[in-house]
Amino acid sequence: MVYLPAIEPASYLLFVVQELTGNNKLRNYASGSERVLGKPGTTTVFRETQIGKTRHECDPHKVDDCRFWFDKTQELNRHYLSVGGGNSPKTPVETQVVVKSADEAAGILAGRAIRGSRRQLQDYVNSCPDALSEQILRQLPAKDRELKPRIKWVSPLAKEGFREYRDAEFLERVGLGDSASHLASFWPSKGPCWDALGVISDPAGKMKPGVILVEAKSHIAEIFGSGCQATPRSRLKIESAISQVQSWYAVSTGENWLGPLYQFANRIAHLFFLRERLGTPTWLVNLYFTGDPIGPADRAEWEIAVAGVKTQLGLTSLVPGMVEVFLPALYKGEPPSEISS
Repeated sequence: MVYLPAIEPASYLLFVVQELTGNNKLRNYASGSERVLGKPGTTTVFRETQIGKTRHECDPHKVDDCRFWFDKTQELNRHYLSVGGGNSPKTPVETQVVVKSADEAAGILAGRAIRGSRRQLQDYVNSCPDALSEQILRQLPAKDRELKPRIKWVSPLAKEGFREYRDAEFLERVGLGDSASHLASFWPSKGPCWDALGVISDPAGKMKPGVILVEAKSHIAEIFGSGCQATPRSRLKIESAISQVQSWYAVSTGENWLGPLYQFANRIAHLFFLRERLGTPTWLVNLYFTGDPIGPADRAEWEIAVAGVKTQLGLTSLVPGMVEVFLPALYKGEPPSEISS
């Protein structure tokens, strides 16, 4: 991974060296998908970078695993670039948030995002939470809206380093920590790392406190991934859970929920777990940002793409508790400002 500000000032890039053919390539995964930026010579790249500072070796891995390289890119960006991404690299101790090694090992995301859906959602949760909540509450059934519920956002919070949560920790954040063992029996560890989490309740206490799960996207390609990469043992548990979910939603078990749309599918599985297994009012919010610079996509484009996803998954009717929300991108590419904790 290399940092070449003359080519991309806001992110590290993957530099793939083809020693035999000389067909080197620079790939940018900062948006969650692959983008080839050029084919510079090895000498040029090595001359303009310094090992351990702006050049870091990585273990061999397939280049089409965009999620893997996105995570690697974000890790280096958080550790070595300034928050804005457009200045000279910093050492880890100078950055505002450093992800702990335990978090990295568990696949936990944290730190101020530079761009994309994580950046947009961080801005909404911490700077415009009411605007975000209002759009979600509009999607609730009328009987729930009449209670005038409110959403308390519990992640990603600036005061906690914009940390995101998964597995038992996500249950703890939404007040369901006692159900961790039930989740472990339903789904293996390293389940979805939620982009945002909220707790919903009403002032009069007539509504049973519920959960808001948010999965956010800034461009259409983010919907698709490399499929389920679980170990054989974990995959068996996942297949069992998926089968239960498909049966509940009357989806043909022949539909491939473990392929490129696996991320979309496993979020639905967790919605099923909270609503049907735990009996907790839960809403899965698929949040799509319009006009994000890394997209861009408008609402009509998103709606067409989402309809196609549902068709591929065999979702011919509404999924109880799953809603779509469309919000305009807040961050348009100006130098980022700090969010007060």
